[in-house]
Order: sequence, then structure tokens, then C-alpha cells
Amino acid sequence: MFQILFSVSSVRWFLDGSMLHSGGGETRWNNWVPIKINILLWRIQLLSIPTRERLSHRGIMVDSILCPICSRSVESVDHLFAECIELMEIWPRIAIWWGIQILTQFNVPTLIKWSDYVALRKGQLKAFDVVVMTSFWCMWNFHVVKPRLVGALGFIIRLLPLCYCQDFFLASF
Repeated sequence: MFQILFSVSSVRWFLDGSMLHSGGGETRWNNWVPIKINILLWRIQLLSIPTRERLSHRGIMVDSILCPICSRSVESVDHLFAECIELMEIWPRIAIWWGIQILTQFNVPTLIKWSDYVALRKGQLKAFDVVVMTSFWCMWNFHVVKPRLVGALGFIIRLLPLCYCQDFFLASF
């Protein structure tokens, strides 16, 4: 005869698996970056950052829903991080810097999981992930703080810490 054991963890496991919606794919966390960068990436994956498009849909008045950086398209998560003509140059430069293949498809989910598609050693993958995550953070800060005051690429490159130098990571792992 079967004996059923009750435990709080078994009930929680059952409820989490059957009733709670995760809101998307697996969350990517990297303990080499500050928690605020991990949270930004998580919010980007959930499409819950306050872009002009989202603010407008919520009824919040904004001057324009166009991207403040390029003024060519509606500012959405996809546009800001993968399609903005002024910012998308950062991704091929990272690929050249790391000596890896340039992505053929630029979209937010692919960029967030970019390290899954490259052939690097374990420590290098984590370091590469740090560079990608930090680039998202720098793009978001550029968008919020200083649109059009300086060139986007120059601003982002200046914000990337010097310790994220590829030679440092290649020598360390």
C-alpha cells in the first residue's frame, strides 16, 4: 500500500507548477554583474521597462513616442536594443572584439542569450555574458540620460569598464 507524505514543499512545488505563470523563458542571472543589471535584463525579457510606446499605451503623456536617439521609429524594447540605427552598431563591434561570429538575427531574446551560441570556455562565456549584459545597461542609460548629447557608440564604449577587456578575460580563464 502507498503511503502519502504531506510536506509544504510538495504543495508549493505542485502549486508553482500548475498555477503560476512564469511570464516567459528562463531568467538569466550572472553574479559577476550588479543586481540592477540582472533586474534590467529580467525586465527587458518581460517587456516591462518604461519605453515611450509602453508609457503611451498606459495613458501617460509623452512628448513623442518616437525614439529619442534616432527619431525614426516608435521607441519599443525591440527598437531600442536591436533595431535603433544609432545603437545597433554596438553588437557587431562586440563580436569583432571577441573574435566570434556576428549574429545574423538581431532581436532582444537572441542578444540576451548570445553566449549560448558562441564557442568559448566556461569562464569566457560568463565574461562574454557580462559584456552583453553591461551593453544592455549602457544602452538603457544612454537612452535615459544623454540622448543626442554625444555619439551613442562612444558613450557606450566609455561606460564599459576597462576590466571587461577581452585580453583580461582570455588570460584569466
